[in-house]
Amino acid sequence: MGGFGSAQAMITAIKNNNRSVKRKAYDGWTANDKKSKGIEVKPVTKETLEKIRYKLKRQQQNERYINILVVIVSIIVLFLLFKVIGVYFSNLGQIGWEPH
Repeated sequence: MGGFGSAQAMITAIKNNNRSVKRKAYDGWTANDKKSKGIEVKPVTKETLEKIRYKLKRQQQNERYINILVVIVSIIVLFLLFKVIGVYFSNLGQIGWEPH
């Protein structure tokens, strides 16, 4: 049976598939390199933080209002749809519309 040989070939191919060796973007980076350590953090004033918090709260409020509006409109549309379907099926056997 040649099953293990093909499995071993797949394992070897996966081990040798190191993209960091193949990519030029990693050339010259070392463990002590500043660029490889991530995002540089700068100190921020309290006023800037307050502005950011205020903007985030406004965005969350707007999203909440939009979500509530969508739910209300969906409920109204579903109610009207069920009402129309109910009227259709209640008059299915009749020729014309009768006042209730």
